[in-house]
Amino acid sequence: MNKPATSPSHSKQSYQAIRSFLHPATGVLILVADWFFFSGTVVTGGALVAHAMFFGFVVGFAGATYIQLFLAKERWQRAVLKGLLAGGLVGFPIPVGGTLIGGLILAFSGLDQLRQQLAHALAEEGPEGEDGDVSNGPS
Repeated sequence: MNKPATSPSHSKQSYQAIRSFLHPATGVLILVADWFFFSGTVVTGGALVAHAMFFGFVVGFAGATYIQLFLAKERWQRAVLKGLLAGGLVGFPIPVGGTLIGGLILAFSGLDQLRQQLAHALAEEGPEGEDGDVSNGPS
């Protein structure tokens, strides 16, 4: 039973090719939800921290579980555990962006690899104008 050899497409690498601990969309969700819920607590002087913690946990848990189940195609037990982790990170009342935790989220979700792939793809295209000539800026 020989299987035909298939070569992966290098032009369209997906999450499956990167295969990180968290789906990249989960990393984005954690960073954006954390910023959304806790930037408002500064404006209120911390009066709504308890509400932000609760709703941050709920959004982080539900969103990450959904992403891990349906986009990452993981078993529900693993998706729920990763949802609890994401909910805890979003619900904890400290900003994670720009910190060691934010860096770990970027690394574990593969977002840093996606950024590198995008930069590599843009570098391969080169600075071409509409007519195919290399443009050095306005003349």
